[in-house]
Amino acid sequence: MTQDLLKDKDTIKTVWFNAWKFDKSHDLQVALVHAILRKMKEDENATEDLKKKVKELIEKVNWLGLGKATLSLFLPLTSSLQEPGPLLKNPEDIPRKTLELISDFEDEFKDLTTEYVGNTGRLVVFVDDLDRCIPEKTLDVMEAIKIFLNVQQSVFIIGADKQVIQHGILQRYGKKSEEWAKYYLDKIIQVSITPPPLMKGINIEQFIKKLNISDEIKEYTPIIAEAGDNPRTIKRLLNQFEIQKILSTNRELKVECGVMIKLAVIKFRWPDFYTDLISVYSETKANLAQTLKEISESDETEREKRLEEWNTLRVYFDDKQLLTFLLEKEPFIADIDLDQYVYAIKRTTEVKRSEVTYFNIAHSLYLKEDYMKAIKSYDKALELNPEYGNAWIGKGVALANLGRHEDALECYDKALELNPKDKKAWYCRGHFLEQHGQTDEAQKCIQKAEELSYQKSSV
Repeated sequence: MTQDLLKDKDTIKTVWFNAWKFDKSHDLQVALVHAILRKMKEDENATEDLKKKVKELIEKVNWLGLGKATLSLFLPLTSSLQEPGPLLKNPEDIPRKTLELISDFEDEFKDLTTEYVGNTGRLVVFVDDLDRCIPEKTLDVMEAIKIFLNVQQSVFIIGADKQVIQHGILQRYGKKSEEWAKYYLDKIIQVSITPPPLMKGINIEQFIKKLNISDEIKEYTPIIAEAGDNPRTIKRLLNQFEIQKILSTNRELKVECGVMIKLAVIKFRWPDFYTDLISVYSETKANLAQTLKEISESDETEREKRLEEWNTLRVYFDDKQLLTFLLEKEPFIADIDLDQYVYAIKRTTEVKRSEVTYFNIAHSLYLKEDYMKAIKSYDKALELNPEYGNAWIGKGVALANLGRHEDALECYDKALELNPKDKKAWYCRGHFLEQHGQTDEAQKCIQKAEELSYQKSSV
């Protein structure tokens, strides 16, 4: 976007260099210099005389020698850190021809840049994805900018994670302090800018709508923008959506574009809820979006009762941005049949289930009175996390409904062993004992639960 803004300026020339593309098989210093010179040579507005000079410089320079000399020449920059490198100790080690070559290149590059942009113009070079390169090559580019290309009319805009670059500095020069790495980098970078997140309006108008996507998908741009402010995330989302759309068409599935995009946004922004939504529906046909809608529309007493019974949904209910996206932004997924969508998703995406997901599946099965399947899902949750108290309680209630009283009591006791202050476990244990005639012991359990509930409300 910044490059596009500068392209309209007559006195500014821009070059785009993606460092990561050259990371594996090229000398990055060579690739960077060549990218700049090639842009000059291929510019239709450049004079023939300038193009000729650029071509001669490309042919004349021994690029490999230029690249190898960079590190040695850069070492004086660290001299103020009181750790002089080999160049300071043995200047005679640098071949005379190499020094002459460097000096000639600097002079010629400066003259070419001035001729290309004019005395008041600027050559702006965008260096992208530098922090994705291996540390050694990352520093090669930084040092090449400082040594060879630092002429008055040039400006280098480097897109990178500063912490990654500093880590590379520490790797190259051994274990030194982070402050040392910061000081080293400050000798090269004059201005450090942390871009703010893209505002939703800018994200929609200047990024999403300019992507190579169909008009049908562009209709849902406001939904896509809800995925967040990271452009790379949005591109991954759209790529995955395209795959699901193609496969859905090939299988003649009846799916709506807007619903598929909304599900894709949920996956990227609320991955835990997405996993639970797809997993619970695929196992029980229960739509968690519909469940949250019912809870939100109930009165306060009923709402608290349901959230207490299904406490793992509280985190989703309390996420107001998620709830707004689900229940207030079209298309709505709470009232639709998700069969076709879940089928398409399961064919293209691996949904990794957590213990909470298995608990949600189990509780949904319990509400359908399918206690045997519910117990199996509780067990899967406990395999992943044997200390998951709610799963022990849920399993105990399901066992009690099957008449397996001793097994149910063992589950309640296990939950209390893990957390003696679990009021729900005390309530369940108390009501279970009361149903089986152990009134005195039952009253003690219920009283303990009420005490814990009072203490929590007091706090």
